[in-house]
Amino acid sequence: MKSPFQLLVKLFRDRFLENDTVSPGGGFQTNIYQVLGLLATVGMFVGYYVMPQFMVRSLRPAPPRTDWALENLRLFFPAYSFGVAGLAAVFHWDMLFPDRRDFLILAPFPIRLRELIAAKFLALVFFLVLMAAAVNVSPDFMVLLVGLFVPGFRGAGLRLAAVQIAVTGGASAFAFLMVAAGQGILINVTSIKIFRRISPWIQMLGMCMMILTVLGFPVYSAFLRAAIEQRQLWLYLFPPAWFSGLYEMFLGGQNRFLVSLGMLAIKMTALAMLVIVVT
Repeated sequence: MKSPFQLLVKLFRDRFLENDTVSPGGGFQTNIYQVLGLLATVGMFVGYYVMPQFMVRSLRPAPPRTDWALENLRLFFPAYSFGVAGLAAVFHWDMLFPDRRDFLILAPFPIRLRELIAAKFLALVFFLVLMAAAVNVSPDFMVLLVGLFVPGFRGAGLRLAAVQIAVTGGASAFAFLMVAAGQGILINVTSIKIFRRISPWIQMLGMCMMILTVLGFPVYSAFLRAAIEQRQLWLYLFPPAWFSGLYEMFLGGQNRFLVSLGMLAIKMTALAMLVIVVT
């Protein structure tokens, strides 16, 4: 028999995958799995076209100077993961925290507020993991295969695979945590009336920014070299750039500025988690 907490997690998880306006199993639940399949297919094409060049440049001996083609590839993967995970989080903006309906339905039951919030959070993490896995499973799996089955690259390949999973998973997790932390701050500093009024605009702006993060890659990647050499401000404001620095940090790169961006990614992820816990 399932515990009350497990039932709560299942309830909130089903709400992410179903639509109350249609019959169970006949509407959004079917569509969300189609979306996951579409994302997995896109990830497969990304892995097929991008990963060979990425692995060749990553596994060869480090050149004395920065390989800017490799840095562009290193920026692409966290940007793609961040954009897709952030889009999913912003799309479910109204479901990140327990709402009025949750309290009205569950208030008569002996459920502690801590359990209610934890169950909601775990259900959202489950949805995030589905989205992140669909996006990243193909590219990450290709790197892992090289590390396991190519003898000459086994050690370096496994290390690259671990870093690749950490970078893409970290970018996806931070996108979710950033959106959730932002909503937590708004809930605490605004009234319910103001929050409901500005939420649609924030949701619209957030979805536009996440889509532009992915589709705008050819534009901002063209300025990456100049931005790194001049340490331009936009790199400090662009989370995918932070997570691209993790490659330099964990793979022993020589660019200290990129290493500092990787440290910024770790610090900001910890800060976002702290904000969620506090709010």
